[in-house]
Amino acid sequence: MLPCPGRGKLGDGTVGATAAHTAGNYDRIAAFLTATVDGHRGHPSGGHDREHRIENVELDDLVERLSAARDALALLAELIDEQLDLVPAASEMKFCDGRRTLEQILSSLLKHQRHQVDAVKAAVG
Repeated sequence: MLPCPGRGKLGDGTVGATAAHTAGNYDRIAAFLTATVDGHRGHPSGGHDREHRIENVELDDLVERLSAARDALALLAELIDEQLDLVPAASEMKFCDGRRTLEQILSSLLKHQRHQVDAVKAAVG
């Protein structure tokens, strides 16, 4: 149960819980990206699951979720300028306010993820 300093609000604040939270975020980003590019109006909620606990984290599941998200995020490489310039409708996701372009939203979401990954790396490094 290695602690992940500064991430106590994410479940139990352990490295495992933070990693699970990060994997969940990648799932939500991939779903949001797919829905936006496919032209769907609804988007998944941007809420954080604060129930991550180390006893609920299984390494194989975590690796599988991260691999699936990586595959789904590959869509980023295929986006054209017109898609990146889209302004998705406002939703429950805090980054999606109906004014920012898809490129700006994705940049903010991925920056948020980088902070999570940096916290995990600092805790285990």
